[in-house]
Amino acid sequence: MRIFHHRPLAFAACLFAVCCALLWNFNPTFKLLLASAALLGLLLLACISLIRRHVKRTVLVSMLCLGAILLSTASSYLFFDLHYQAYRNKDGQISCVEGTVLERIHSKPYLTLLRVRLDCYDGETCHVGATVECEYASALQVGDRFRLTGTSRAFTQDELFDEELYRLSDGCLTVITCTSEEDCEILPAQKSDPLVFFSNRNTRLSYQIRQSVGGEAGGVVAALLLGNRSWLTSDTQLAFRRAGVSHLLALSGLHVSILIGFLELLLKKMLVPKRLRAVAVPFFAVAYVAITGFSVSTWRAALMLCILYLGFLLRQPYDSFTALCVVLALILTVTPYAVLDLSLWMSFLAAGGIIVFSPAVQKLLDKWQYSKQPPRILFEAVKLLGSALAIGIMANLALLLLSAWAFGEVSLASVPATLLLSLPVTLLIVCGAILLCFPMLPILPSLCGLLGELILKATRLFSDLHQVLLPVGDPWTLSVIALLTLVLILLAVLRIKRLRALILLPLLCVATVVSSLCVTYLPHDAVWKAQRLEAGFGEVRLYTRHGQAILINDTRGASSAAYEIQAAASAARCTEIESLVLSRYYNQATYFISRLSSRIRVRTLHLPIPADARERAIAERLSEEAGLYGIEVVYNAEEMLSRYDTM
Repeated sequence: MRIFHHRPLAFAACLFAVCCALLWNFNPTFKLLLASAALLGLLLLACISLIRRHVKRTVLVSMLCLGAILLSTASSYLFFDLHYQAYRNKDGQISCVEGTVLERIHSKPYLTLLRVRLDCYDGETCHVGATVECEYASALQVGDRFRLTGTSRAFTQDELFDEELYRLSDGCLTVITCTSEEDCEILPAQKSDPLVFFSNRNTRLSYQIRQSVGGEAGGVVAALLLGNRSWLTSDTQLAFRRAGVSHLLALSGLHVSILIGFLELLLKKMLVPKRLRAVAVPFFAVAYVAITGFSVSTWRAALMLCILYLGFLLRQPYDSFTALCVVLALILTVTPYAVLDLSLWMSFLAAGGIIVFSPAVQKLLDKWQYSKQPPRILFEAVKLLGSALAIGIMANLALLLLSAWAFGEVSLASVPATLLLSLPVTLLIVCGAILLCFPMLPILPSLCGLLGELILKATRLFSDLHQVLLPVGDPWTLSVIALLTLVLILLAVLRIKRLRALILLPLLCVATVVSSLCVTYLPHDAVWKAQRLEAGFGEVRLYTRHGQAILINDTRGASSAAYEIQAAASAARCTEIESLVLSRYYNQATYFISRLSSRIRVRTLHLPIPADARERAIAERLSEEAGLYGIEVVYNAEEMLSRYDTM
């Protein structure tokens, strides 16, 4: 396949991205030494090219690669070792800052988290992203300018959450903690901030479309079209994750391609000249990126689109793989912290898998010639379905190692669910865009609501499948996935008979599933492993064995333990809780069920037999709450407790 053959710019851009990914956490001294070595090599090759009139292609490619190494090393050093370290040196200091609120991340009576842009830090003008942590219910809203006095603190890090990685990937270099509302004041508004303007515009449009469609289907339309998930319940987001279609909620090249394809078709029907379309469509794509929040995946699609139309205007050939690599390098140059953004790598790897392997799959399908037995339209539909299925598989294979490393699990329903939902999602995005432009049309809200409900029901159908998530965090399965990734790279880079070599891919996929199942179910230890987690006036007990999990709650309503329970279950290779047993009735149990069910699938809720009117009322509320999450309710908690208390 030799994807880098006659593509030196693509190779240099890939080398730049790989260096950025590897170097961000390296020692500053090593970065300086590497940059010096790359600079010396670049100067030496430049001298050789000046002395000799005819320079070989190898020398030019080497200069391009050394330049990529030099630029990536310098970029990493300047941002992570100078710029970021300057704010880390202020940890523990009391500072006065001014800035603008960009997003309300989290809000509770005792804590408010805000993503802000700081414009002034202790009297010095700056332009840096930060997180403000108010230990009270803050009145600050998106777009408000503020001045506050607080303490800069270091990022926390534990086994469950790496705050440094999470905040840096969002461009936040520091956390300012404000303990009193008196230390914060709202400043008069200045000229309109573009980021705030587009954020507010997104909120208004999302609210408009949600109100027009209604219900959670309206929230699905707002999420798929504008990337606003504010009206999606945590249970719905868990269903999308279990079904392996969370990428549909994250705006990406799929959404941009659907809208651009519809716009191109509309302009073509209006007889707009192609050169005029080549100017207008990129502006629309960039405007869509701005309104939806400047996400990395939409930027990737929009910039590749701009390169495509620029090539058409300049009458130059367009190479999609080179464009993909150049856009990746450009994004990492402008925003070095994006190297820590998981969505960036998932977006580019999925696009790369499709671009590299889809021609091979298409060539294989083209060998299937039409015969006169089936109708031709049926024959073409089957070929189109096969092409879509192969593209989905290749995108998922390209992401497999990264998903396994980041999440420790993959969904077995990802490819069929994506294939099934592709048509309703396309129709929903197009209808939603028309509804935004023409909100008075009477049929569109009902049509969008119908499509949204269809997507929700299909997603929950896949999510409810038993053991649909495959745990892949063990060393054996990760080794098989790493081997699969290596085969993909070799198929892409080397000159290999790819149509024959593609047979290795399904074999390694089967080996991945078999390895995970063997690690989970082969141990012959029949004893349940018990873990005790302290949580608010009691403890919760988690029993695990062969991928099954039983949870017994002995607390008085500790909803805060949900994250630890989910992490402990995942560590034991359990992707769902078969039985949740409540040992007693308490008023806050509904909060515990909702918090836990938003993180991990719960199958059955076991309740004690109510003894009085108070317990019957609580049992009714618990049954209603369980019904919202599809949890079966059984009144046999005493039997379950007697069985597991002896362990």
